[in-house]
Amino acid sequence: MSEIKVDIISNADGTERLDLCKAWVTFEAVGTVSILDSFNISSVSDISTGDFNVIFDTDFIDTNYTVIGMSMKSANNQITTAGHFATTKTVGNHGIATRTSSSGAAADPDFIYVGAWGRQS
Repeated sequence: MSEIKVDIISNADGTERLDLCKAWVTFEAVGTVSILDSFNISSVSDISTGDFNVIFDTDFIDTNYTVIGMSMKSANNQITTAGHFATTKTVGNHGIATRTSSSGAAADPDFIYVGAWGRQS
């Protein structure tokens, strides 16, 4: 199998491609947070039940980037949702909040999946 390595993929006019995911992470959220796989993520911290902070390796140029998150809890088929809490959205990190779909209570899911798109410095 061949491998292609590049630092930057650009449009023909040399501008950066904004449609590529700039950072992503899959992590276990129960007990001690454990990153299972990631790209451009330096760490994930557990703030409190249902609240996490994802720290990027490379900062975004502003806070206009987009973050999408999903979460999964397998026990009792509970569904948790992952969203963001903007009080911790900076160019270098983003807060993630997970809540149960039934009551909206803070909950630690088994796994959280996060992706971020935008312009980076």
